[in-house]
Order: sequence, then structure tokens, then C-alpha cells
Amino acid sequence: EKELAKLAKKQVEDKVERERRRKEKAEKDRIRALKEHDTEAYLNLLKEHKNEKILNVLSETDKYLRTLGLAVRVQKKNTEKRLKNSKSMDVSDGEDDDFDKNEFERTDIKNTNEVDVKALMKNKNTYYHLAHTEKEEVNSQPDMLVGGSLRQYQMQGLQWLVS
Repeated sequence: EKELAKLAKKQVEDKVERERRRKEKAEKDRIRALKEHDTEAYLNLLKEHKNEKILNVLSETDKYLRTLGLAVRVQKKNTEKRLKNSKSMDVSDGEDDDFDKNEFERTDIKNTNEVDVKALMKNKNTYYHLAHTEKEEVNSQPDMLVGGSLRQYQMQGLQWLVS
């Protein structure tokens, strides 16, 4: 009876250990994908391992990007319209002021099996190109920043901010 109990205990401990190793490997894979800036692989790993909390955050972020992107597009159209109207009083230029609201794909995530990685990536890229039409290059650390040097990801953030 004691041997049977020891055997059962060992099997349970082995199963727990295998599950722990599997989770550690999955976490290392996700971190590696992030370090390599491979967003698509990261999203696929999240989908595969059904990490609902992170997927919900990504879904909410996607909704925000979609809304923000549409607002940017409306603002740009209004600005272009005002500039055209101020340059010439001819309002009938034959241009349609409506824009394609479907430019951003819907990626609501009801459960982890419905994640559309390509739509998430497309929405991110679409928003980025709308918001950053003016591209500023930051090749070196600004002289005003003292007390150390910026890391690569900080320089990328600075370039994003400047653009």
C-alpha cells in the first residue's frame, strides 16, 4: 500500500514538473519572440497557449488603435479640405469626403480560438502609417540628453515620438 502511494505521488509530481517545464518553455519562446521583434510569432504563441488576459489586452488595444486611426483619418481629411477651401473658393472639387471605415479590420476576440493575427498586424501597421506620415530620422542621441546613452529601444521610441 505504501509503495502504491509512493508511486502515485511520484506520478503526480512528475506530471506537475512536466507542466511547469512546458509553461517555462512557452514563456521563454514568447520572450524570445518579443526580443526579436517578431510580433506575428508572439501573437501566434499567445493564441496557441490561450493566454486570455494578454489577448484581451491586445483586443482592447486593437479597438483603441482602430478608433484612433479613424479619428486621425477624419482630422487629416478635414485639414486637407480646409486647406483646399482656403486656397480656392471653388468647393466643388468632385472629391468624396467619405473614407473607408473598413480600412481597419474588426478583430474582436470573443475567445482565444478566434484570434486573427494578420488582422491585428494589419491594423497596427495601418494606424502607424496614418499617424506617422511625416518620418523623422533620429540617428544619434540628442545632445540635450545627458547622464548616459539611450538604448536601441529608447532610440526607436524617441524616433516614434518625434515622427
